[in-house]
Amino acid sequence: MSIKKQIISYIKKNRVSTTEVADALGKTGVLPQVFPVNEGGHVVGEINCVFAANESNYEVHEGMRDVGEDTVAMVFVDNCNDRAILGELVAKYALLYQGAKALIVDGLVRDIAAIKRHRFPVWC
Repeated sequence: MSIKKQIISYIKKNRVSTTEVADALGKTGVLPQVFPVNEGGHVVGEINCVFAANESNYEVHEGMRDVGEDTVAMVFVDNCNDRAILGELVAKYALLYQGAKALIVDGLVRDIAAIKRHRFPVWC
């Protein structure tokens, strides 16, 4: 088993918190203003990076095609101002059809009521 898989397994088995991970990383790695849409989730997995820029989510749609099963899709946003980068349909595609464990968006998300209703593991 690779060291990456061992770390993921350890975090999952022991429900290691983000606070403990940040402490182990010398208090680095914070994503300011990123919070869970649905409370009570504990998700761990290999990060799959997806990018959005210039007020367009075209790259997000393309990037979600490459999201692997049991990964956490991390959407990095640049120059999107106050535009929501994804919503219920993209979340559903990534989580249900691509098999991602969770979505983290370093920006805004729309369709919050539907995402909450489905209990999708989304942080934004």
